[in-house]
Amino acid sequence: MKFDIPMLLSEFERAKVPFSLEGRRLVDALRIFHLKERRDLTAAYLFYCKRKHTEAHSALDDARVCWKVLQAQLKLYEDLSLDLNDLHDLSTEKERYVDVLGKRFEWRDGEASFGFGEDRGKLLKTVMKEKPDYLQWMLGRDFPDDTKDIVSDALNGMFPSKSSSDVHASR
Repeated sequence: MKFDIPMLLSEFERAKVPFSLEGRRLVDALRIFHLKERRDLTAAYLFYCKRKHTEAHSALDDARVCWKVLQAQLKLYEDLSLDLNDLHDLSTEKERYVDVLGKRFEWRDGEASFGFGEDRGKLLKTVMKEKPDYLQWMLGRDFPDDTKDIVSDALNGMFPSKSSSDVHASR
């Protein structure tokens, strides 16, 4: 549902068809699978390396097993890049964007930064100071609501920030 629901909401928004998830029931077979089937290092080691992890929870042994699992994954999935930066990006994709639908703002050191255009990589706070008219322009264009909400908040002096476990607005 991490992909499907945002895409569905975006399509309804684009088509200007009112749609809300409020009061609707969502069932995610992948989530059920993740909850019901073991998804830990012991299970991964058995799946990828066909071995039992007998010393689970020993830090050194867990590290060794994790390395063996990664090696087996890289061998099994030929489309995985061997580049550490690519593997990092693949591993952290879900935490990359501030705005789930728009994917226009990315987290950079806990702060929102532009992920597109000539301001790519610049902090939202910086662009707000230097070019508030650009943010005003964005409000009048065809951006998803979550992107516009971030822009509107920025124009009012509130900027998203990301702490270790949550996201909140700060002045």
